[in-house]
Amino acid sequence: MCPLPPPIPLMPFLVAAGALGVTRRRFLAALGTARALRYGLVAWLGMEYGRPMVHWWNHYMAQYEGTIGWVILGLFLAALAWGIWQWRRSNAQSAAQPATT
Repeated sequence: MCPLPPPIPLMPFLVAAGALGVTRRRFLAALGTARALRYGLVAWLGMEYGRPMVHWWNHYMAQYEGTIGWVILGLFLAALAWGIWQWRRSNAQSAAQPATT
């Protein structure tokens, strides 16, 4: 399974196109061209560097993959805990403030 590039939110582009009066046809043409270029570049990078990177990983990094996996999992769990803590703190602060009418 190959990793995918990070997603790009589409909503800001839709809102901007609507606010600027871009026609649907022109917007879809620009979006299709941009996506073809983006995923074409990703495909080219995969074809050009895919096998050498797999070989490099197997040669140099395979002995560390368990450690790397645990570090990534630890970072993910720490970020998740921090996000939950921030969310709960935000909710507690908004609940403590009196409602203004």
